[in-house]
Amino acid sequence: MGSIKDTMRTIYYKLRNSKYRKFAKNICEIEKEGILFVTHRLNFGGAEMLLYYMLKHYRKRNIPVVIISREYGPMLERFREYGFIKIIRNADEAISFATRLNEEYGYHRVLINTAVNGDLAEGLKNAGYFVLSAVHELDNTIRQLEIEKQAKSMAIYSDVIVFPSDFVKQRFENNWKLESRSVSKHQGLFLTEGKKCDVRASKEVILAKHPNIKKDDLIVLNVATGNLRKGIDFFIELAILASNQNKNIKFIWIGDKTAPHVAKAKKKNHIRQIPNLICPGYIADADLLQDYYCAADVFCLTSREEPFGSVVLEALNAYTPVVAFEDCGGYLDIVKNNETGLLAEKYNVVDMYNKILALQEEEKRNTLATNGHTVAQENSFDEYCQFYLDIFEGKNITC
Repeated sequence: MGSIKDTMRTIYYKLRNSKYRKFAKNICEIEKEGILFVTHRLNFGGAEMLLYYMLKHYRKRNIPVVIISREYGPMLERFREYGFIKIIRNADEAISFATRLNEEYGYHRVLINTAVNGDLAEGLKNAGYFVLSAVHELDNTIRQLEIEKQAKSMAIYSDVIVFPSDFVKQRFENNWKLESRSVSKHQGLFLTEGKKCDVRASKEVILAKHPNIKKDDLIVLNVATGNLRKGIDFFIELAILASNQNKNIKFIWIGDKTAPHVAKAKKKNHIRQIPNLICPGYIADADLLQDYYCAADVFCLTSREEPFGSVVLEALNAYTPVVAFEDCGGYLDIVKNNETGLLAEKYNVVDMYNKILALQEEEKRNTLATNGHTVAQENSFDEYCQFYLDIFEGKNITC
């Protein structure tokens, strides 16, 4: 069997005249002694977006990067901007590739992103890697995805596991014995760090983009893929409640896969439209997305489960207080009732609706917003990325 460089060169010559020729250099060359990253997919989900911005950060620091993804996805070309990427679904093939990467290119550090990839932990450890794993799932999600074996393997064979919050770490420990060292670390602001929020200017941008939003309307925002774990159904119910009461509240859900849930809600409620619900889809423009965060009066996190929620930090950084459910995720580390937001009874949509109504009071909203911004500023993404490097380098990390 030829070397990995020979394999890459063969692929290069096959593809150099194809529509993928702009990636030929990436395919042909792998830089030595970098970091291997493993992701389960290349979608627009929270874990993938976090990893994407980490890769971007490390490449700016001239740290070589190789990525293994277990699935194709719409972010493939974006990931390719920052390192060599290989799609490998089969676990044995992934370990074989990583082993050759270790032997021929000196890679000995790997970050396994999400418990879905826990099946690779033992093989990577045996291949000579320092295995650093990041768990982004709560225990119920792990069971629903039927990846208990992967989670157990990660708990045994990782050198260190990083959890996004103490809430997630405790729930994991309650279900799977942690034989690895572990630590909790908030994810940091990867979208808006260093950017100032001009509420007035952002309001003008969003009002111009959506003429049906009036100047005095209360804008309620959520940013997530449209699915039941993220509570898209709860968010739509909230919009219908406000619409039925003729309240001047507009609900904006930014993210893909919303249409089927909206259609289902219309059918269930025997209505043709939900006039105060706006679903602009996924927004890739970071500046425009920040305008939505800054223009919003309330960030409504409707998730049934949320390991942490980077969107919560982004909202607080934009002076937008958060309404969320009690006992549903790691965001409780920073969303404190009547301090940085308001907490509603678990899965109680009416109570959540009343919490939103309470934030129509501008003075209360501004107090929570100021407190929340202070908390957000304490969570630096540069520090978060350096935290992983410190663990790789064996520096004093309390685990």
